[in-house]
Parts: sequence; structure tokens; C-alpha cells
Amino acid sequence: MKVYILLEEVYPQCENPYSEIIGAYKTIKEAQKEQENTIQDNIENFGFVRDENASKSFKNDTIIFYNYQENWDNYIEYRIIEKEVS
Repeated sequence: MKVYILLEEVYPQCENPYSEIIGAYKTIKEAQKEQENTIQDNIENFGFVRDENASKSFKNDTIIFYNYQENWDNYIEYRIIEKEVS
């Protein structure tokens, strides 16, 4: 059976980078929906902006920057990974 894991990789200024598993989902659509909800929450409530240069066809990997575009000192990457489990 396939599962889709939503991973958040945080690169904060002045701290060590860290990763967190947001959740595991039965379908890619569920994972993408949760990814979008998490990104929207960060944009609306915490001052992040969506990467303007992101390719629309590369929907399973997304970057958001804190406060302004291309802020490589403080950003978050979201990734959906497909895994086979038994």
C-alpha cells in the first residue's frame, strides 16, 4: 500500500535546520490539501510569502520565505514523499 508523507523542512535564521513530519496520507490529494492548508496558515498568520519562482507543475515541493521573496536566511520547504508500506 502506498502512503504519502508530508514533510516540513525548516531553515530558520540563527538556528539549526530541522525537519518535521506533518502527517501520512492515503492519497496524494489529501497530502496536497494539507500542504496547502499549512502553507496558507503560515502566510496568513506568520508573515511568510510563497516562492514566486516556483513551477506550478512541481506541486509536491514548495518553498515559502519569511517576510520577503528569496529570504534564504529564513524559509520552509514542504515536500510530499511517496512510500510503499506493508
